Amino acid sequence: MIASRAIEARITRQLLLQRNTSVVSAWPRAAERAIAIAAATVGLVLLGSWLQELLWVLISCVAALALGVRSS
Repeated sequence: MIASRAIEARITRQLLLQRNTSVVSAWPRAAERAIAIAAATVGLVLLGSWLQELLWVLISCVAALALGVRSS
């Protein structure tokens, strides 16, 4: 009976060690990195497409304020 408990304890210990020291694959990290790069690229493209229009709005607002034009 004692031998069977020792074997059971050893198997349980080995299973717990395997679960705690599981090897993390490099693929999930590579996928996360690819998603982050794609998101940053899309963000830069969207910002670049809106940047010119935002610049013209800013210039026209500054010109309106500089000339003292009132909207009312």
